[in-house]
Amino acid sequence: MYETGWIRRLLRLCRVENDSAAHDLAYWRSRIFSAILFASAVFGLFAYIPSVYLSLATGAPDVAFIDTVVYIGVLYIWRAAHIAFAARATAFLALIYVLGTWLLISIGPISMIYLFGFSMLAGMLLSFRAGLIALALNAVTLLLAGYYFQASFSSPLFPEAGSFSSWIVITLNFLLVNTVMSASLGALIRGLELSLAQQRSAAAELRRVWMAVDQASDMIILADAQGRPAFVNRACERMTGLSPQAALANGCALLRMEAGGEVHTDGLRHVLAQGSETDQSITLIRTDGHSRVPAQAAVSPLFDEEGRPAGHVVVVRDLSRVTMLEERLRQVQKMEAIGTLAGGIAHDFNNILMSILGHAELLETRLEFDGQGMSHVEEIRSASMRARDLVRQILLFSRQIGAKPEPVDVAAILREALRLLRPSIPSTIEIVADTGGEPRVVMGTATELHQIFMNLCTNAYHAMEDTGGTLYIAVSTLHVDAMMTAHHPQLRDGMDYVHISVEDTGAGMPPETLARIFEPYFSTKDKSKGSGLGLATVHGIVTALGGVITAYSEVNQGTSMSIYLPQVAAEVKKPGPALPVADVIPPGGGRRVLVVDDEAMLGNLMRQVLAGAGYDVAVCNGSEEALALFSTAPYEWNLVITDLTMPKMTGVELCKRLRGIRADLPLVLTSGFSEIMSQEELDQAGAGVFLYKPFTRSALGNAMARVLPGTDPVPAAGAPAYKS
Repeated sequence: MYETGWIRRLLRLCRVENDSAAHDLAYWRSRIFSAILFASAVFGLFAYIPSVYLSLATGAPDVAFIDTVVYIGVLYIWRAAHIAFAARATAFLALIYVLGTWLLISIGPISMIYLFGFSMLAGMLLSFRAGLIALALNAVTLLLAGYYFQASFSSPLFPEAGSFSSWIVITLNFLLVNTVMSASLGALIRGLELSLAQQRSAAAELRRVWMAVDQASDMIILADAQGRPAFVNRACERMTGLSPQAALANGCALLRMEAGGEVHTDGLRHVLAQGSETDQSITLIRTDGHSRVPAQAAVSPLFDEEGRPAGHVVVVRDLSRVTMLEERLRQVQKMEAIGTLAGGIAHDFNNILMSILGHAELLETRLEFDGQGMSHVEEIRSASMRARDLVRQILLFSRQIGAKPEPVDVAAILREALRLLRPSIPSTIEIVADTGGEPRVVMGTATELHQIFMNLCTNAYHAMEDTGGTLYIAVSTLHVDAMMTAHHPQLRDGMDYVHISVEDTGAGMPPETLARIFEPYFSTKDKSKGSGLGLATVHGIVTALGGVITAYSEVNQGTSMSIYLPQVAAEVKKPGPALPVADVIPPGGGRRVLVVDDEAMLGNLMRQVLAGAGYDVAVCNGSEEALALFSTAPYEWNLVITDLTMPKMTGVELCKRLRGIRADLPLVLTSGFSEIMSQEELDQAGAGVFLYKPFTRSALGNAMARVLPGTDPVPAAGAPAYKS
């Protein structure tokens, strides 16, 4: 049906919008005012044109003038939307009042209808107070008009003509009706205002609740009394892979899960069937069919206003992070247990190595060997020292001893790591290392850098284990420029970084695997070859050191890992002054040495080594025994060599007790554990030197030369110098 433009506009002004509850009373007053102005402008023509014609025909142009002024004013107010609402409404009411007053004077009481509308519109458009003011103005206007013009009309109640009292009665009845209507309209508007405010408050609260539910980290499902899902929040997509719309379309199949060893395609129905007594442990199966999400489901009944069952609320919590943290804690506890176990094994193993190394050196000094026999002794010595270094490295990694960051030479750490790695990597894998000819210094710890190299090289080795290949490791300095920072915003333009590159020629990785390699517990290897923490640990260390790690890989083209660590200009801390070097035990000349070690074979070995150099040696296999022996004649002893870890009384405690008896007693402390004592700790214990087992004859000679007064190292002529 065809509609003219002004009819469509009028209908649009009268149409109620869907979100009308969100608007306040000011909005509706403005909307009503627009409708009134539009109707006045359009339908006012039907009153304006005849009125002008009649007034001109009867010789009353003043009426035509007033009507024209009012109509033009209405048109202006209608089009002047830029003017404030209150000003436009006041101007419109003024026009109505002027028109009503003029018509009252010109036509008579019938024109009171305009004044009636004046007060009603004042209360509707402005406020209840404005309506009261308009009523008062009407009363004054009507009384003045009646008194001034002495209105004359006949009435059965007031037959006398020109009765002012008649006019008062008419005015009072008019004002009564006007007041009742205005008050009713004001009360209605006030009620609507309060109702709209309550609706807005309720809508805002409902919106906040909905946003909280929709954005909750847990998946929240509202199911009806039949178990069909009616609402699902956004967490559904993160946990299942289904958008809320797709989840609702899937019905009870929105939860595909494992529970009790079975796979349930209609998981929601299964969860609801278990009831709301206890939380349920389930495993969600994502839409890709492979990814699993450990979760916990809780069901709560939902009731309507009358307390009747209306459905259920199902809350599904993602336990992936909790599971990851629990697994990480187990891994940490396992590493701590391994560290404790490794320390105990290392102590015993170092004692065994000490015996092997010591007896090999005794053979060298006491027996006559040809060239080939001497080479065998050298191999025993060399193998023992390599085994000692391996034990030190194992302890370094397993015990996870923390340390403060200090300047560390990355190239030097790489060389140490490769010495540990080489024996464990098959000969089918070639290792090519380029450490450069100068130090590459960063702020960190040796342990952290060891972890980086060990994890990266182990991953590369596993990638080439079956086919063989080349493991290439390089350390260099890289000056970062703007082009580099464009690809890696974490790097700082103009700074120098130590670039560590680890490349292999293995099987490589597809993009989807490469994107997840730094995730904790993500691994494509067999469980026996790793827990998936290696690269996550490397990423954490690199990030903590202010660096960046990147990876590039292609299937069948190998993998390249690049690490950028901020380079510093500080110098690497160098070891303290070198001890005097002695290739043999300094001559004893009958001086007495007390050896304390709970390992009898090591005590006997020390007895033979020192006795062969001219010392009078006594061996005790316990601290208490040694303390008792020493106490009988404390000044007859020239030196005490004691083990650190012994039952009942430690070597440190023994040293303190001995020094308490004799303050100037020379002491040497030894240990097969990983503890390397600082000079401060040695001073507190009263010991002059610490020897880490297994130690060589030359190391023992150096220690004795340092602590024995008046003793200088005595190199053996032509004897090779072996240092610990």
